[in-house]
Amino acid sequence: MEKTCKQCLEVKPLNEFYEYVKDSGAYFGKCKECIKSNVNKHREDNIEKVRSYDRNRPNHSERIQKNKERLDNDPIAKKKNNEQRNEWSKQNRHKRNANQKLSRSVLKGIVIRKFVCEKCPSDIKVEAHHEDYLKPLDVVWLCSKCHHLRHKELREIERQKNI
Repeated sequence: MEKTCKQCLEVKPLNEFYEYVKDSGAYFGKCKECIKSNVNKHREDNIEKVRSYDRNRPNHSERIQKNKERLDNDPIAKKKNNEQRNEWSKQNRHKRNANQKLSRSVLKGIVIRKFVCEKCPSDIKVEAHHEDYLKPLDVVWLCSKCHHLRHKELREIERQKNI
């Protein structure tokens, strides 16, 4: 079967159109190529807004809730997630112990949790970073982006040492 794209007006096979819902039999009025070009144009025209959205996307409460519901409703995914977490804990016992000690200290008020990144002015998902896991209460509070970049820097330093 074929369909005419409402934008480019070309007649194309149905596999050149996105389905509304998988196996529903209903297709979008525009072909995949036209939709992709529209999305790219929108991204170019609104690059700062799109970048801001992309940076904040992992922190959207709907996304976090959806992932939690997925794990709650899928026993296989939940079991796999738990197995991965347990495996990580076994391989990184010193990191886990440092994280737990820090968490308890924050709850007791021994360590004051900060809500703004110490490297940039971001207040998005600030995390504790241990420079040395043997000093579990000596942490730097970083947003997830800066935290990721710091670990990347540390891996690069480690690679340079091994060369």
